Amino acid sequence: MENAEELRRKVRELEERIEWYEENQKHLENLIDEYNELVKKQFEDYDELMKEIGSRTAIDPITRTYNRNYIMKLMGMCHQKAFEDKKKYALIFLDVDKFGRINERYGRDAGDKVLTKIARFLKANLRIPLDIIGRIGADEFLVLLMEISKDDAIKVAKRLHENLGEFEMKLDGENLKINVSVSMVHYPEDGNSVEELLELGEELINRTKAERDGGLRYLG
Repeated sequence: MENAEELRRKVRELEERIEWYEENQKHLENLIDEYNELVKKQFEDYDELMKEIGSRTAIDPITRTYNRNYIMKLMGMCHQKAFEDKKKYALIFLDVDKFGRINERYGRDAGDKVLTKIARFLKANLRIPLDIIGRIGADEFLVLLMEISKDDAIKVAKRLHENLGEFEMKLDGENLKINVSVSMVHYPEDGNSVEELLELGEELINRTKAERDGGLRYLG
């Protein structure tokens, strides 16, 4: 027969194991509650986005692309889906060089025409509605390319840059050359979060604009 000391030792071990399981059960329950709250919030955000589609709150009135607030919400949803489904996506930034000078010399209506032309070009040359276009600044567009490899995203960025890097428009009877700087970042190769990708994309396009007008920059 086992002596009393050995029995007490086994009882302590069993009590410790029971305590460990109870603590982990509580931890698991907390994780499940946290997960359920996140899923609930995700569906609430999705419902809110669906209500905004087609409304004035989602669309930039000049370019008829999504406005900054709305495309940022869409990016959050798309990033979460890409993470869960192990998909890839890319962001292309397009910035009109010296846009302020265009407005000063030709007026805001002329600047609006430049933005409208770029928006129309993007809509005609991307996979709408799979790809998403938004105006995120006075002279800046953001394109979200869904389910695309980095190599293919580079090809798209090069094609857009080739056609938009420099183009001509007639403003006040004058043929004006307009430069558009472009940058591209890719998930997950260039960053693991929306914030990282946005920061990197802006950094790359700023470096491009600092070197020359109408440039293209990406990593790799």
